[in-house]
Amino acid sequence: MKRTGFFVLALLGCIGLAKAQFSDTLQLAPVEVAATKPAFYIGYRALEPDTLLLKSMPGANLSDVLERQGGLSLRTYGMGSLSTSAARGAGSAHTAVLWDGFSLLSPMNGLSDLALLPVFFLDDSRVQQGAAVALFGSGALGAAVHLGQSRPAQSGLRLFYEGGSFGQHTTGAQLSWLNKRMSHDLRLFTKQAKNDFPYLNIARFGSPEERLKNAGLKARGVLYQLGYGLGKRDSMAVKLWLQQYERAIPPAMTAANAASVQTDAALRAQLRWMHTGQRISWQFRQMYSREDNHFIDPLADLEELHRFKAVISELELQGSLNTNWRWQAVAHHSLYMAESPAYDSSGTQQHRLAIWSALRFNSGRWRGQALLRQEVFEGKLVPFTPGFGLEYIVQSQTTLYINASRTYRLPTLNDLYWQPGGNPDLRPELGWSGEVGIRQHFQLARQQQELSVGCFQQQVDDWIIWLPGIAGYWSPENLLAVDSRGVEAKLKMVTQLKQHLFRLQVDYAWVQSVHSKVGPGQENRLNKQLIYVPEHQLRAQLWYQYKRFFGGLLYNFTGQRFVTSDHSSALDPYQLNHLQAGISKNFRKTEMSLGLQVNNLFNTSYQAVQWRPMPGQYYLINLNLKINK
Repeated sequence: MKRTGFFVLALLGCIGLAKAQFSDTLQLAPVEVAATKPAFYIGYRALEPDTLLLKSMPGANLSDVLERQGGLSLRTYGMGSLSTSAARGAGSAHTAVLWDGFSLLSPMNGLSDLALLPVFFLDDSRVQQGAAVALFGSGALGAAVHLGQSRPAQSGLRLFYEGGSFGQHTTGAQLSWLNKRMSHDLRLFTKQAKNDFPYLNIARFGSPEERLKNAGLKARGVLYQLGYGLGKRDSMAVKLWLQQYERAIPPAMTAANAASVQTDAALRAQLRWMHTGQRISWQFRQMYSREDNHFIDPLADLEELHRFKAVISELELQGSLNTNWRWQAVAHHSLYMAESPAYDSSGTQQHRLAIWSALRFNSGRWRGQALLRQEVFEGKLVPFTPGFGLEYIVQSQTTLYINASRTYRLPTLNDLYWQPGGNPDLRPELGWSGEVGIRQHFQLARQQQELSVGCFQQQVDDWIIWLPGIAGYWSPENLLAVDSRGVEAKLKMVTQLKQHLFRLQVDYAWVQSVHSKVGPGQENRLNKQLIYVPEHQLRAQLWYQYKRFFGGLLYNFTGQRFVTSDHSSALDPYQLNHLQAGISKNFRKTEMSLGLQVNNLFNTSYQAVQWRPMPGQYYLINLNLKINK
């Protein structure tokens, strides 16, 4: 505790030092703090990954990065195991995960496992906080995670190897080549790990030290993207993403042993055709995906294959009314097909049709957008979904923002058709969300500072919950209402002193999310915080750069989380510290770099999910080679 307290005090000291420098009047070249935001961010908060964070973690998965980046609360079952996210007091099924705008959420359970998304395949992992259902459809109640790959800037080859504690080995290769009309980008990766870390088993008498069993991981994947110019006004893009993860499922602390294995295989492909007109531009895009989940438990003599296929198609039109006003209209269709031993033998499928539009303006001190969405689900109209975002520049350095929207989440295929227990009469979850905040940006002689503070309020009715029934099995019902409110704050500073560059980012969230309405027999959860929703969460990053060297300290505080609805049991708060560093060297067109990670620096014993142990201190070293043409 003393060590972590010292780190927090060091951060606060840096903040005080930065404020003391505001009186300096010497002008130097500005340092860029943030990239340009997409149009749909108007009125919203967004968190972007630090470039040094991504550079120092080439073998990580998305869960590892988001745990350090902030903006979300993660529910991780262990090293390399299932990891889902939640935001602003909502559930794991209330965060949209989007690949170039296409949803990666499973239509079967409404989730996306972040541990199955390798960072090496991603160039973008921005988190858009707040409800964005009017833009992205069902489920985007708490946040949206935007994933994507950028077009290669030049031809070249990149290789990396990462290895470390608990048998971790990851390799990756990226080959990029381009000419005036075409660009190609090919990425390959393999990963394996034993994940057999030691831990204190507090579920057993005396809390003996044990080593995690049956936790191995093997993964491989390939991603290819093609960009092709078809003239002055037309272009085409194709992306193909294939991967397979084979994970052993370790036992909980309360279990004696386990031998189950789960294999997750995914095939994703997308096609885009873009036309830029003088007055109206259009884009057609389509994604096909197929994901298999093969589960084997020899101890229970159980083997199951769960599979879904998705075809998502969109046609987008956009244009301008004048220099200040732009419009956008999108027609969307999704077809989901699923097979599972828990469904009818013929499987099941689901159609979703939606039309949404946006009107955006940028005039003087004002920027805004109005959003309208109407969706048809299985032939029935989903309640009309409006939304808006508005920003007003009070001064050149201060911006006020506000957003509000109606929200909804459709029942998953498991909710509707799982046997026994599925309920085909479920209604969509419906609600409202609103947020107001302020952003300030200061640029001084040697420093840039960005500060934002926002308050949000959200209500969800007909919250779907699975409950035990009279027949002896669990079944979902629309019984709950949930009210969430909170405050989020972010501080980002960049200070340059000659060749020394310091970057500090601090994110804090206070969230209160309670059951405001419950069903019969659920009175003990009324007005109580939802399970696994921490009331307080803080993340901080402090980076230092000097020429070709960089180093960073990363801090994560997660508050108490209740694990039972009546608050009879809870997980203790925990603090994590990570150290990351690297150095690089250039040889003409070749760059070589060496990186080091010391994770869980002070060997903290903690649980993100009850009875699921997390690793203590461990190390990773990575070697990178980049050759430019």
